[in-house]
Amino acid sequence: MITDRRLCIISFLILIFIWFLAGCQRFPDQSIVKNGKQYGVTHVNFKGEWWHYYERGLSFADGCFWKKAEADFRDAVRMRQKDEKRVRTFGRHWLEIPNQEPGYFPHRELGIVLYRQEKLSEALKELNISLKNIESSRAQLYIDRCRKALIKQEDADRNPPEISIISPNLTESPVFTNKSYIVIQGIVSDDTFVRNITVNSMDVRIDVSQKEIPFRMKIPLVPGKNNISITARDLIGKQTILILPVIADRIGPVISMEKILENDLISDTEVIIRGNIFDNSGVSEIIINNKKFRYRNRSEISVEKNIKFRLEEDDISITAIDSAGNTTFMKMALPDRYGKTYYNNLLTDNSNTGFTDIVISQRAKRKKSAFLASGKDITPPQIELDQFQNGQVPIITYISDLLIQGTVSDESEVRSLWFNREKIYFRGKNNKFSYVQGLKKGRNLITIRGFDAFGNEAKKEVRIIYKIPVVLKEKSRLRIKINDFDEKSLKAGWNQSFKHQFDTAMFKRKRFISILNNMDADCNLNGYIDRKYNYIEIFAYLYDSETKERLAAVNAHREGETPGEKLIISRDTIKELAEEIELKLAHEIPLTEGIVTETDGKNMITTDLGEETLIKKGMKLIVYEKNAKAVNHDFEQLGQGRINTVMKGKSFAIIQENSKQILQGHEVITR
Repeated sequence: MITDRRLCIISFLILIFIWFLAGCQRFPDQSIVKNGKQYGVTHVNFKGEWWHYYERGLSFADGCFWKKAEADFRDAVRMRQKDEKRVRTFGRHWLEIPNQEPGYFPHRELGIVLYRQEKLSEALKELNISLKNIESSRAQLYIDRCRKALIKQEDADRNPPEISIISPNLTESPVFTNKSYIVIQGIVSDDTFVRNITVNSMDVRIDVSQKEIPFRMKIPLVPGKNNISITARDLIGKQTILILPVIADRIGPVISMEKILENDLISDTEVIIRGNIFDNSGVSEIIINNKKFRYRNRSEISVEKNIKFRLEEDDISITAIDSAGNTTFMKMALPDRYGKTYYNNLLTDNSNTGFTDIVISQRAKRKKSAFLASGKDITPPQIELDQFQNGQVPIITYISDLLIQGTVSDESEVRSLWFNREKIYFRGKNNKFSYVQGLKKGRNLITIRGFDAFGNEAKKEVRIIYKIPVVLKEKSRLRIKINDFDEKSLKAGWNQSFKHQFDTAMFKRKRFISILNNMDADCNLNGYIDRKYNYIEIFAYLYDSETKERLAAVNAHREGETPGEKLIISRDTIKELAEEIELKLAHEIPLTEGIVTETDGKNMITTDLGEETLIKKGMKLIVYEKNAKAVNHDFEQLGQGRINTVMKGKSFAIIQENSKQILQGHEVITR
């Protein structure tokens, strides 16, 4: 009788024998020769492992044997389901297939061979699984091809895309702004899939088509009218164009008030004021001694109001705001309650800007005498600037937008004021104005001209040098060392060509700095170039030199539509791929600015840069303070830090130990 112990030993030996037989199992050779090349092969003996099926499927696909490739990929998926970039075969061995992209993508490759067999719905399912597991440009390309083919097959595309603008507010058209740029934010939707969005010929990054795609783009403006063109296309090519008129108005309202005389005093604490306020884009609000009066963007407003004031006050303050957000501020001196009246009653107050206060001169009296003697006004208006003196010595500033405030006066009324080529028409004897001039790097000349009712011209020139603050310069951005990419099946010199084109793209955008010395690099860029008969794909990985952590991974892909047709790789192809890689890296590691909202007083700060800004853990930033005047004074760099946590609407950063004191309200910019 066989004992239980003997039975266990016999069973164990049988299992070992079965395992041995399985290891010795021979799989029939399924390779096929086509045009002198063998397909359906593996670089090691085929033993039925999941990686063997995957490699053989790739070989069959290279020869366009779709059914055999499909069968192998299905077997690979059955044995190991998830698409992965790095995967081990057994033990510590990574899957490496000669002349193939590193990684394991059975769902993606199965989707591609199903697409080649026009099994579109099945193909789309597999490709979406692959993309959910890991992002790849090749999966995105074939998802779009499948969707496009299905739409044509079902005749499903009925309407062109719809463009909805979230910001700016379009309740009133045109849109007015006082900035040198405008942020356009919106959503494009389609009854099928949106594929392309451009704003003023600048492409919105779209890796794969979607039913609905949000976009946000910062667009520079020129003074006056700007037509912002937004174009959206779906997969089939149906197109919608939206023209958004935007007026960049940087001239503030002109305040023209009559002087206050003793008989304008109603009591010791109340006075009547009279005058007019003019603006090109329309006055939206007037504030007189903290009392607000709202208007519906009128270009001219007549002011005649009783205004109360405190007994100890010596002036009436007036602020005018136009629909673009420009503001002009002035003070009107009250008469001496003891009987003395100031002939010239316009005072300017620039306490918020740090510039010197001025009082309009008594020139009007002399001009009036000359006019009465001659019978004709031959004296030009007088222009006085609050913060500048007419002269040849340039002023240096680190602020890109220059605020110019002043007064223009004339006994026979001033009729117009020009700031270089921008102008505003009005009428008034004593007038307060404001204007914002965008500056270009280097020397800037601003010419201000005023004309009175008789055509007499007054001219004032401001010469100013704009210097870019160090924290905003290219040299403060991330320094990247571009290493040689691993390449196979490429002509000699393509690697250097790619590095050259990538370096050129970085130089144009100025988001990163390319350096040669690895010791000075903030980041290292490594990659892999996968070149096959009918496609090329480039993978790029950005690593932090200090922490060795990967900050970004992007790829770019080109592939012909016809299977088996050789893809011709030219220098233009390499250039396009390099520019796409650089664009994606700039998108993954964005250059963005924010504010310090909170500090723990030690080494942790909170900023208003959240997930929506696309910043990531590990990114570096600079904390700085703008000088109040920024005249001959650069922004002060307070320290550097590294993003530690990113949440919706905010992020946390750890600041270096040698940093200066950082307070709420200080500014940050990513490196």
